Amino acid sequence: MGFLLLFGLIAGGLLLRTRKSLGTERRRLRELEQVLKEKEYYLRTIILSEPECVKLHKADGTILEINPAGAALIESDTPGTLLGTCIYSYIDPADLPSYRTLTDHVFQGRSETLQFRIRGLKGTTRWMETRATPMRDRANNIIALLGITRDITDRKRAEEADMQVRRRQDQLARLCRVLSAGEMASALGHELNQPLCAIMNYAETIE
Repeated sequence: MGFLLLFGLIAGGLLLRTRKSLGTERRRLRELEQVLKEKEYYLRTIILSEPECVKLHKADGTILEINPAGAALIESDTPGTLLGTCIYSYIDPADLPSYRTLTDHVFQGRSETLQFRIRGLKGTTRWMETRATPMRDRANNIIALLGITRDITDRKRAEEADMQVRRRQDQLARLCRVLSAGEMASALGHELNQPLCAIMNYAETIE
């Protein structure tokens, strides 16, 4: 009887300590969950307020996440309407092979930069520059492409305008060279014409 009582007391003490330990672990888990939720909230707030396009998409182009800035570039009123659609459908066909190659390289573990054009839902074409890097899970598996993309349309237009000015300058320079060569030939012809006329006049006098 005494042994059973002692065993009960010991078992009760162990059970009490176990309950206390479980209670402590539950509190720690709740605290960790709260910390994770806060970090997720902060990260989402940063992404949503980022002025440049931030997007995640799968290897097949399926959009997993995109912020409001990215949705605005594609001319969508809300990011939610783009989730599940294919990013490839918004890329200019001429630049699509390059973007697919970029995606393949990212899912091979590489980070790359690419300039390409997109066509928005309302038909606007824009030049974009993206920095793409692999998004990995805890097991280090690549689960998505993370792209930070900015609109460089104005820069491209300025570069094109500068190229046009340079082409015109080159054309004017060539025209000036041609005109200078023509004037030189005309002047040379005039200089040669005078002695030739004198020789011909002298020959006629002799005859």
